[in-house]
Amino acid sequence: MSAWARRSADMSLLLYKFDSADDFPVLDSYTTARGVISSHVEDRGDGSVLRICLARHPDEVPDTVIVLALPLVAVDGEPERLELTVHGDGSRCRLSIDASDARGIGFSYSFGQVDFMGKRTCRADVCKPDEVWDECQHNHRPQVTPPIQLLRLRIHFNRSAAQASVGLVALSVTGNAHRGASGIAKRKDL
Repeated sequence: MSAWARRSADMSLLLYKFDSADDFPVLDSYTTARGVISSHVEDRGDGSVLRICLARHPDEVPDTVIVLALPLVAVDGEPERLELTVHGDGSRCRLSIDASDARGIGFSYSFGQVDFMGKRTCRADVCKPDEVWDECQHNHRPQVTPPIQLLRLRIHFNRSAAQASVGLVALSVTGNAHRGASGIAKRKDL
């Protein structure tokens, strides 16, 4: 399975290695694309890359989103940053991950825009999500309470791109974090 945990020399914990299209399926119910979507793994010499491609349909909606399911991996401890290594195509698509915490609050972390060519690591601060979903809409920035369950990765294609091809390499977490049990359970101390 592509979801695994390993400490690297820089003390990051590898959560996913995108080396299998079967482990990261496109969720049809969330995808707004009408054009041709393909996903395949290619070997770039320095490792595998999961390539997600879109060729827009002439009547495509302007904001096209493709959603990949992530195998259930929970991150516990004191995670600091999520790091997504990407092979960019300069198409200016945006990448984000949806997650939930131990209290069941939903979060979205943005990795920014893929306005570059080649390999780069994009980062998101675990304690500062870009969006929050909970019953208390007045609480705009609630505290993130680990374990954090990663749910899905979204690729928001730029409205001006007729086609795009984004390569996903790996997702890691930094900080004093470890892999927790899959599935969020409420902690007794909350």
